[in-house]
Amino acid sequence: MIHIRWKAVNAYQVNQQTSLNPIASPEPGSRAGLKRNRVERRYKFMKCKRLSAWLLSLVMIISLLPTTALAAEIPEEYKPTIEWTDIGSGTIDKYTLTVNVYYEGKYVGTDSSGDKHLSAKVTVPSTMEVQKYEVTGHGCAYSNVSKLFTFTSRVFGGSTEGTLNLYLRSKAGHTVTVNYVYTDDENKNGSKSENVKYAEEKSFGKLEKDYGYEITVSSGDAKYEVNSLDVLRVTGGAKDSEITVTYTPKDVIYIDQYYDNGKLWVKWTGNNIKVNGPELLKGAAEAAVIEGEDLTDAVEDSRFLMVDGVTYDFSFASLVPVKGSILQPITDVWYDRDEGTWYYSHTDRKGGVVWAG
Repeated sequence: MIHIRWKAVNAYQVNQQTSLNPIASPEPGSRAGLKRNRVERRYKFMKCKRLSAWLLSLVMIISLLPTTALAAEIPEEYKPTIEWTDIGSGTIDKYTLTVNVYYEGKYVGTDSSGDKHLSAKVTVPSTMEVQKYEVTGHGCAYSNVSKLFTFTSRVFGGSTEGTLNLYLRSKAGHTVTVNYVYTDDENKNGSKSENVKYAEEKSFGKLEKDYGYEITVSSGDAKYEVNSLDVLRVTGGAKDSEITVTYTPKDVIYIDQYYDNGKLWVKWTGNNIKVNGPELLKGAAEAAVIEGEDLTDAVEDSRFLMVDGVTYDFSFASLVPVKGSILQPITDVWYDRDEGTWYYSHTDRKGGVVWAG
């Protein structure tokens, strides 16, 4: 009698054994071959499905962890102290305060504390100050004066969990140095240094009116702006910073204004028109301020002068000082782009140009 013994194997093993045996391997496209392909695809699908299920389980487990378990611990130099007070002691519920600390624009860590009290004093390191803060939690509040974080009792609808975001900065600030460089005279060069706190604005004074300027941050992360009054204002960063103001002289002419005050002499008012040659050109090779003793359209807005409540109309410009009682009218004043020079017609004298009214 012949005994046949069967060994139990799964379909994929059968298929694998068959595929390793070149004699038993089915022909491509045959019924057996198609069946083998279906089995392999199903095996791979089940393998991917098990992997996806494992990953999903891992994500769910992580999501159930407390937030503080994932938060970075605050380094000691930035760590605030949290002291629960006796206010509201003896409450049934436990209240939890989470403090997130940011220092000069960067997150540094999180601390958390809980107790059966309705307020906690949060004190930052002595070398730092609170630039700003944010509070979350229904009925929660914080005072930067008393340093108290307070909860509203749960009995009255308050939250038992509160969050305080503290944005800290150095009390001393960081040194900002502004270097002034004059391209026409290095003897005028100088610098000014100030301690500026992070995100604080400080004025470094008015820029020179007779110069064009270029401003660059040579080092550090401070920022700057020049306002409508030509005042340089600097906003402090998280590092010491250097700013360089490079002055280049403008090609400027002043037309000084005067009027007859009833005497034989001219009364200077201190008012003037200031015209910058390159700005006047607007792409032209030459541009005029005065043509044929009249103001050009480019400076027509400066035609009228108000002095002591009296309006004076521009009549002509003259060289000064006046020799005796004979005025020397200027017929033309223009600027040459290629030479970068102002020219006065009909005279080669060097003198100021004034208004007569």
